[in-house]
Amino acid sequence: MSRYRQLMLLVAALILPAIVITAMGWRIIAQERDLAERTARERWDDAQKRALMEIRQYIAAQLDRIKYQESTAAATGTGAYSDPAVKLVAGMDRDKLALPWEFNPNKERFRRALEDPEFQRQIAEAERAEFGDRGYDRAGAIYRHLAAAGRNESQRLWARFLLARALWQAGARDEAAAIDRDLLKLPSSVVDDIGLPFETYAAWRLAEGRVAGREILNRLNQDLSAGALAATISPAGAAEWKRILETLSASKDVAVLEGAASASERLTARLRELDQAQALQADFSDLHLGPAEWQLYGEPPWLIGLGSPAAGSPTPVIAVQASDILAGAPSSVEIPGLQFQIGSDLRSGEPLGAD
Repeated sequence: MSRYRQLMLLVAALILPAIVITAMGWRIIAQERDLAERTARERWDDAQKRALMEIRQYIAAQLDRIKYQESTAAATGTGAYSDPAVKLVAGMDRDKLALPWEFNPNKERFRRALEDPEFQRQIAEAERAEFGDRGYDRAGAIYRHLAAAGRNESQRLWARFLLARALWQAGARDEAAAIDRDLLKLPSSVVDDIGLPFETYAAWRLAEGRVAGREILNRLNQDLSAGALAATISPAGAAEWKRILETLSASKDVAVLEGAASASERLTARLRELDQAQALQADFSDLHLGPAEWQLYGEPPWLIGLGSPAAGSPTPVIAVQASDILAGAPSSVEIPGLQFQIGSDLRSGEPLGAD
């Protein structure tokens, strides 16, 4: 055997095992990499499923709580929503939606309370004196009498309200403002026969009189924060508050100017919600809501569900801001780079309801 051939055999004996070992090593590395990627993908999928399950359970619990609270509030007439996430509580009559200012029982109770012939006769006499002869003293005397001697709280309230009007016209600003300051403190659920809260009328007269600007803003912000105004305000009422804020924007008090601008932004947001509520009313029959389900509607998305009706009352229809509910959702599962967002586009994402 030639020396060259011996050399080639030696090289082959040394190199071929190394090549085989290297190839096997690369294969093992590739298999381990595939296994690691598959394991990571499975862990990601499992973590995502657990996070979604936690979020589903949290949202279901929050919606059940809100449904119970709003059903109870609808039965007792508290005049405020139980949670800032609640944007609307309306009533369902067959497949039609009645918005809260359309079936407000308080305005009907107020109207019936004033249906007293003798009370109406004296009010008419006072208004003839007030507007016909400018006899503010005579009108004021009648209003004062009725404010003390009215047969029910609604009659006494109406007389005080009219007394303040006559006092403003007579130039008795201090006494008129004192009455309207008291009316400004009334709950938003205390409304007249067309459903406007008395606080709105009082706020307008005080704003026109260039007094109590800060008190007006405090009351409006209090209502907006507590949900009371959201629960009772109608498009007409929101328009009145907008007019009041426009009047306050002419104040020489810097705090009132800044407060009016801030409150105007919040009220504008409420006006957008009223627009969405009216759109929901138009589309409601197409939703076909069941008693145990929630459906997404509108933009930004609302979750729409049915509450439990009280005897003799319409079924509550509850609209909840979806993003507000999700914002508080806790999760023990941490996935870097993964965020959750509720959307109304059913073509993408994971469903939060039952499969």
